[in-house]
Amino acid sequence: MVLTLPAAGANLEKIGHRAQREGSCWQGPQINGDQQPSLMQRFAIQGYPHICHMREGQMRDYAGDRSLEDLRHFAEKGWRQTRPQPFYRAPNSPAGLVLGKLLTLPHKGVQLHQYLRNVKKIPDLVLLLGFLAIPVTMGMCCICLLDAWYSRRPSAWVTPAPQHAHAH
Repeated sequence: MVLTLPAAGANLEKIGHRAQREGSCWQGPQINGDQQPSLMQRFAIQGYPHICHMREGQMRDYAGDRSLEDLRHFAEKGWRQTRPQPFYRAPNSPAGLVLGKLLTLPHKGVQLHQYLRNVKKIPDLVLLLGFLAIPVTMGMCCICLLDAWYSRRPSAWVTPAPQHAHAH
């Protein structure tokens, strides 16, 4: 798979057409880096077009010439000689998939806030208090559970020290 930000040009299209004619599994999705700045930041991409190969949970960046033959060689075999990115940067690795989901949470939070404020007409103060109540309630529940668990354990009971008679 090749990721281009935004496009590597006509040579990638030629490779794609040739690969389709030959029955290859070449895919070349194009992602516009100007419209997806979070992807640019996540993959530490400094400029584009940026070409990378993703397979079996690994991502390898292409740093070669943009000629048709060099691009085709990288896509078919040359990617094996390239060192993979760290596992957390590869979007097709388990860690990358989890990280990708986590990185969408702030955007989903903004969407939820806009929906509740604009569609449901809930005032911002009520939303703030409601969202603050969630972690406070969860924290109190955790404290109560830990208190109940530790207070019932025999090792948590303190035995009083023996009393010695003091001579006066």
